[in-house]
Amino acid sequence: MPDSRERMLARIRSSLQTNDELLARHADAYPPPHPPGPFVATQLGPVEQFQEALTALHGRVHLCDGADAAVAQVLALLETAGVREVLAWSEDSVPLPTLLPQLQKAGIVVADHQVLGTERTDRLAELEPVRAGISGADAAIAESGTMLVVSGAGRGRLASLLPPLHIALLPVERIQRTLPEAFALLQSEFGAGLFRDHSNVTLITGPSRTGDIELSLTLGVHGPRDLHAIVIC
Repeated sequence: MPDSRERMLARIRSSLQTNDELLARHADAYPPPHPPGPFVATQLGPVEQFQEALTALHGRVHLCDGADAAVAQVLALLETAGVREVLAWSEDSVPLPTLLPQLQKAGIVVADHQVLGTERTDRLAELEPVRAGISGADAAIAESGTMLVVSGAGRGRLASLLPPLHIALLPVERIQRTLPEAFALLQSEFGAGLFRDHSNVTLITGPSRTGDIELSLTLGVHGPRDLHAIVIC
């Protein structure tokens, strides 16, 4: 099964590469009909605007003065929630290099959340009790309180999707005013590899929200109920 899967993925990658020139010509031939519009007028700075927007969506924003303060804030959130096991991005993917060693020092287990082919169902069932996930945030949009998370090797999607508590680590310089500016930041960092080398880009705007036919809003049905953005200043 793994061999057939890899062969299929290799064919898809090869097909996409052969289309690069064609897609580039189409992009040049059909430019956007108009430039991106201006951001919503506000007297707030980008950080304050992001904090206001995400707070309005029932998310929490913690402004931390440096890496040590950010690590301390993460540990405090986990202690308050009674968390002893987490799903987390790899040590070289999170923007706090000392975080994982500090978690282990505090006795918090970092679960191996790799999920493979035939073991997928059983492994997801084993990971379901894990109560918190920690990921990075590669960019943020101030006007909507949105965080952009690039998934790939060492950047598992489950950390921001499966547990009821999601802690996102966001360097302050990655907060942009608008969606086009946020994508421009990603493209400047990842270049053509943004979608070639990564599985997807997820836009997270507040905790998971579900509305039924009677417009009753419920948090946390299809994803994290609690979302904390740790802004590293």
